[in-house]
Amino acid sequence: ITVTRSPILKVGKGFLLHDEDRGKGPQAYNRIVGGVARKVAEAERDYVLASSDEPNHDGLIDSAGNTSAAGATWDGIAATPYNDVLVTVALMQADGFDGPYALALTPTNYTEASHLRDATGRQSDLAALMAHPLITAVVSMPGLDADVGLLVQQDPDVCELIVSNDLTIDPPVRKTNQASQVNIFLRSRLVVYQTNGIGTITSL
Repeated sequence: ITVTRSPILKVGKGFLLHDEDRGKGPQAYNRIVGGVARKVAEAERDYVLASSDEPNHDGLIDSAGNTSAAGATWDGIAATPYNDVLVTVALMQADGFDGPYALALTPTNYTEASHLRDATGRQSDLAALMAHPLITAVVSMPGLDADVGLLVQQDPDVCELIVSNDLTIDPPVRKTNQASQVNIFLRSRLVVYQTNGIGTITSL
């Protein structure tokens, strides 16, 4: 048995909230705080997807145990997004990971797949992927590497995001005569248990 210590990562941002902005009412306050909270959540998303310099941390993309290249880039008429994804599905099934799967695509690749027709010519490749019985989620995800699709078996035995603190907004602390410090943060850790339950489709 090997025991690996993986620290919980804290992602956060502090900022000065000026009295003038607070005085504009709850809508202005919520807009400012909500914008910062969104940036914190996006930073967490990015480290879940990609590797970082933190010890013992590999993002989902670098952890993928199965990878296949698309037959052609998805911006041309020779593209076959449906078939490209199923090649990675077959690799994962060969390793004993039979789904269900979640598929994440960049917004650009998501749009390209919606414009292309599958082999029947009656529906888009995107619609065909959404209708596949083993692919139960297809999402457009900003933050993915350009022209890389991510396929993950939906199983906590493959990977999970351990959340120590969900998104937290500390009470404002007075810093100057005209502003208060506000800290927004979360603590979590991605843990990958079985890399072959994760696949990527490259060269999209």
